[in-house]
Amino acid sequence: MDAPSVVLAFAIITLLFSAGVLSVFIQGARLARKKNTFSCEQCGNCCRLRTIQLSKDDITRMEKGGLQNFYETAGGEARIKRIKGRCVFLDAGGSCSVYDIRPEVCRRFPFFTLFGIPYCRHASFCPGVENLQKCLKKAQ
Repeated sequence: MDAPSVVLAFAIITLLFSAGVLSVFIQGARLARKKNTFSCEQCGNCCRLRTIQLSKDDITRMEKGGLQNFYETAGGEARIKRIKGRCVFLDAGGSCSVYDIRPEVCRRFPFFTLFGIPYCRHASFCPGVENLQKCLKKAQ
């Protein structure tokens, strides 16, 4: 990290600490270290309970895959359309109908990089994250 990034990271960590959420951040960073033990339960909850944002690369890949009219733009951000509160690509059986060309955020969920640090988002609706947390508690 360069000096301005270190200063920014320190400032953000200080804010997190003062806001009482540093422990949540640390927990997410610890969970991210267990990424290789994460197993998606394919429950479809992330497709029902989250707005799925799209990058330009996602849109290009999905359009090249033959998809059309699958996203909307709001506030300058593109996101997957929803029908009855769920992603348009979540089929009746609870599976992703575009799994091979799904958006990057779906490929990575629940793992992200936050301020340059690998991070696992605590998602109480995700049984895979709950299992990962149990694994982490056993290891402590």
